[in-house]
Amino acid sequence: MSIEQIFVEQAEYLEEESFQKWNAEHPDETSILRKIMQGGAKLISGPRGCGKTTLLLKAFHKMIGTPDAAFPVYRSGRVCLNRYS
Repeated sequence: MSIEQIFVEQAEYLEEESFQKWNAEHPDETSILRKIMQGGAKLISGPRGCGKTTLLLKAFHKMIGTPDAAFPVYRSGRVCLNRYS
């Protein structure tokens, strides 16, 4: 693994294997992920770098590995936001 692959600032740029290896768990993570993976719209807010994308990617990867879960789609807003800034 190259140094560029290890020191990536954003979780969305890591391959799934590296993402799983390098992230940390929150004590309430199971409860939080369960709520995120339930149906309905969610609003996740917080300052830059607090883990919003990491949390959504954890839910995405967990749902991919669960046969009876809804079909997850992950879409980064970074490209859209950069286009209009």
